Amino acid sequence: MSLFIIILGLAGFCLAMWDFCQRLPSGQAPKLRRWFRNWALKGLLTPFLLWMIFNSAVWDWLPPLLPGVELAKRNGEWLEMMQRVATLGLFVIGTYWSALTVAWLLVVLSRQATDPRQFRGCVLTWSAILGPVAALITVSFGWRFAGLGATLWLLPTLQQVLALQHAQTAAPIYSRAIAAIHFDKYEEAEQAVIEELESCENDFEGWMLLAELYANHFNDLPGARELVRETCGHPGTTPSQFAVACHRLADWELKLGQDPEAARASLQEICRRHPGSHLDRMARMRIDQLPATREEWIAQQSVKKIRLAVLRAAPPERMTRQEAADRSRQCVERLQSNPDDVPAREELARLWAGELGQVEMGVEQLELLLAMPGTAPAKAAEWLALMASLHLKFPPNQAAARRDLERLIRLYPQAPQAVAAQRRLKLMEIEANMRQASAARQERQ
Repeated sequence: MSLFIIILGLAGFCLAMWDFCQRLPSGQAPKLRRWFRNWALKGLLTPFLLWMIFNSAVWDWLPPLLPGVELAKRNGEWLEMMQRVATLGLFVIGTYWSALTVAWLLVVLSRQATDPRQFRGCVLTWSAILGPVAALITVSFGWRFAGLGATLWLLPTLQQVLALQHAQTAAPIYSRAIAAIHFDKYEEAEQAVIEELESCENDFEGWMLLAELYANHFNDLPGARELVRETCGHPGTTPSQFAVACHRLADWELKLGQDPEAARASLQEICRRHPGSHLDRMARMRIDQLPATREEWIAQQSVKKIRLAVLRAAPPERMTRQEAADRSRQCVERLQSNPDDVPAREELARLWAGELGQVEMGVEQLELLLAMPGTAPAKAAEWLALMASLHLKFPPNQAAARRDLERLIRLYPQAPQAVAAQRRLKLMEIEANMRQASAARQERQ
């Protein structure tokens, strides 16, 4: 048998053990990896080095264990013989070491089995299948192959036992509880979460879902607070999970209790447990944003009304047509003496477009205002909005109004009137689609 094939086989066994470690719970995997590393040094490397030393025939006072080594040394074939000695030693020691490793891991898993009866049934079933194969290999090839036979028997058994225990400890599923929450059946959701937690008492997501039920749906902040603290105190809770729980508790303290001081205390617990970490930095950033008192928090949550711009002309003063004509003549006289009189030109535009029914003449005055140098963007946006409202009202001209709105959005996108223009364009599009659909229905009828 080639030395390279034996090394390759041992490497494959080590990979299988690595996969075994990855399937273990997060708290057990590091400990097992350290044990396996030490066991490889003590149980595999050390015996192999002793085997090579005792069979090297380097010292006359230490005769080799294999008699053929001395003869090969006298015949000048010592290197070839040492290669055969290394191959034999690594094969026998490696296979026996592998078999002992798997056997010990099976013993460890038997102590941790949640259902010992099912564990024994799995081991006996696979032993009945693979045990005769191991015995046949040993009888056919001798004691040197007993380790290989035992490994071929125990390693598949270990994999099946691990798969069985993994299925028994699979993560609980909370779909039934979530569905009950969506239908406002909170008591049923609580019972569903508790049933899942009975099969996996250390599941972080389950406990946090239960705490969220108490906080957001039962308005039981003390109960939610107690659940979070018990979950954070569990030894299996990771630092990231601890931080998530504290942040959620801070959210509930603010939302339900309106207590920024309690929220600050929850976040400070992260800083105390994990100082200097990124969790600490994130918690401190949030602490800096919290208000100092309950009154400040309530003031921050109060709704502030924001008055948005609208696209309509200011309501005109009630006047007769004759009065409007007289006022327009006064505006014209003022503009003849001072063409840059902005209030007069703006009033003239409103009078012509509104009371006197000359929309295009009023729009022309607004265009002259827009062409004046040094016009403030806020005022220009107001005039464009007025033009659009005039085209929509006296009489309605959808195409011209659309051009005015698009021009307003293009030239002054940051103006409050631009937001209203976007809303109006969207409404016009909806109205056009409705008219087309109505016309299509009438044609089909």
